Amino acid sequence: MNRLLLASLLLFPSIVFSQPKPIVLCMDDNWFPYTIFEDGETKGIHTKVIKHALDELDYTYHIKPKPWKRCLLDLENGKVDAVFPASYKASRAEIGFYPPEAATDAISPWRLSQVEHALITHSSTAYDYDYDGDISSIPQPIGMGLAGAFTDTLEKKGLKVKRNRTAKANIEMLMRGRIKSVSMAPLQAAEFLSSEKYSQFLKQHKLPLRSKSYFLIFAKNTHLSKKERLLIWNAIAKTRCNENLMPFLIYKYFKSVLDDISE
Repeated sequence: MNRLLLASLLLFPSIVFSQPKPIVLCMDDNWFPYTIFEDGETKGIHTKVIKHALDELDYTYHIKPKPWKRCLLDLENGKVDAVFPASYKASRAEIGFYPPEAATDAISPWRLSQVEHALITHSSTAYDYDYDGDISSIPQPIGMGLAGAFTDTLEKKGLKVKRNRTAKANIEMLMRGRIKSVSMAPLQAAEFLSSEKYSQFLKQHKLPLRSKSYFLIFAKNTHLSKKERLLIWNAIAKTRCNENLMPFLIYKYFKSVLDDISE
């Protein structure tokens, strides 16, 4: 080996052997089916999209699962490079970088996904949310999942919410008249409405209760440049449009719901 090169290796080994600085991300540790922390592994649709995008770009990264409020605190304090999944809020835009036009695009091309909540009522009800569009007018109690920011939002607005572990439990309560409406993911709604057991008793309203783009957002002090951030958002958009990967992920993480309906 050249003596000069050997001396350089001995004196400055980090120059030759250093790896790119890893990207440290924080994810909500409990938002099924989008972000899940289970058996020491980070999972979920949004998590897999981000992992696939970063792997495609050959980045090294580490994902920390935490309660969402702690993720946002770490973002604000510069303890992580990015957090996910975040809908757009002006207050968050003060502490993190969103993709271009995140504040104005109803459906952002840079999103991890468009998260929607469908409204289901009993087929015998005359209520029409498509005509009214006023959340406060929804028949109550409203059956929803155990956790979720939208559930919290409805409760803060004064609406009566009944939380259940599964969508099936909510539908069963709706059929027995114990609750008056149900909010669930459109894919779940489609399965119930195609089920011979449930379809004749259910009515899905075309207007979603809520439709929001969710993003990976970066800390203001991240070591990633603007060019790199755009590169990652673009890779996320490409992954989200992957017609081989996405149907697989959606089926994988909604499979427990589909199995539950068929029982």
